[in-house]
Amino acid sequence: FIAISSAPVAHAGPALSWVKSTIASQVSGNGVYGQALATSADGSKVFVGATNRAFLSTDYGVTWTTIAGLANKNAENYQVGVAMSADGTKMYYAWKNEIVYSWDSGQTWTHTAFGPNNGGPRIWSMDASDDGTKILITNRDSNRYSYSINSGQTWTNVSDTGGWAGAISGDGNKIIIADRYGTPRIGQLGGTLTAINLGTLDWKTKDFRGAACDFTCTNILLANTGGGLFTSSDSGATWKLGTNSADSSFRNLQFEGADINSDGTRMAATVSWDVRQDVYISTDFGNTWRAQNVGLTMPQDVAIASTTNAVYGLAGGDQNGVHPVSFARSTFPTASTSVLSASNYSPTYGQAVTLTATVQQSGATATDA
Repeated sequence: FIAISSAPVAHAGPALSWVKSTIASQVSGNGVYGQALATSADGSKVFVGATNRAFLSTDYGVTWTTIAGLANKNAENYQVGVAMSADGTKMYYAWKNEIVYSWDSGQTWTHTAFGPNNGGPRIWSMDASDDGTKILITNRDSNRYSYSINSGQTWTNVSDTGGWAGAISGDGNKIIIADRYGTPRIGQLGGTLTAINLGTLDWKTKDFRGAACDFTCTNILLANTGGGLFTSSDSGATWKLGTNSADSSFRNLQFEGADINSDGTRMAATVSWDVRQDVYISTDFGNTWRAQNVGLTMPQDVAIASTTNAVYGLAGGDQNGVHPVSFARSTFPTASTSVLSASNYSPTYGQAVTLTATVQQSGATATDA
């Protein structure tokens, strides 16, 4: 009997095969304006928000239905945000200081306000816990963030420097707030937030547009526009700056949307307002990143399924005055297990034998070490 052990080799992840589609050929107002893409844990349900309507897919983004209950809710075409519970039953669509929520997979909707209509509040991002009971909303202009602990029925508004980017852990216990030109903070939902210490790293611009964390906020991703992709694998105690070996100016790109799966092994971010607009992925906890060449015009958000391999991208760029809602879907490769054998090999009983295995996507090789 020969035991073989292998250790993973860090890599940026493969170039995935993407399928692009147009959900709506033209949406009045600003089209897709905001990080308005969410998915269920298994990826089967996908929720997309535009400025005056919203769409739902129940077949992994292959076909779409316009959600009647959300038509023209946001008639003033404010920036929007969406969120969804892991099972897809609880759905949230927010703009300005208003939110509509559904607890029955979008069949019926309830309309309320998540904050006062003063100071020009405009939502930047929204995130929900896996069970959908806790929701975090960051406001780009009103010097506060808002949260609910009862599935959107009532809201607490916290005076703060605000925060453009924000994320809540899957278990609903921790949040991270990353505002424009300020230092990101992390802490318990409803508690005091502590400023992040980068150590020897430099934030550079401090223009945060995207944030994501896993089920416990152990693994965290921050998208800093013109400053790089920052990740932590120890709940924010230490940080690293992501790299791309094919692009020496990678950290200077205009990063925006960000997402991460439930254990932090898969990450994605978008580059929107930039000549190299694309979706980038990492499968080594944010150490290295790879461009996907998705082909979307101004991709604004990404979503990664937690229990399957699905990954999605959303765009709504202005194409000569037309605002199509564009979507792309792909899957990460499935991990496989292979049995390696050594033919015609008879080691002496009690002798230690080690086989070194080099495993690649294209196959595996083994040599006697």
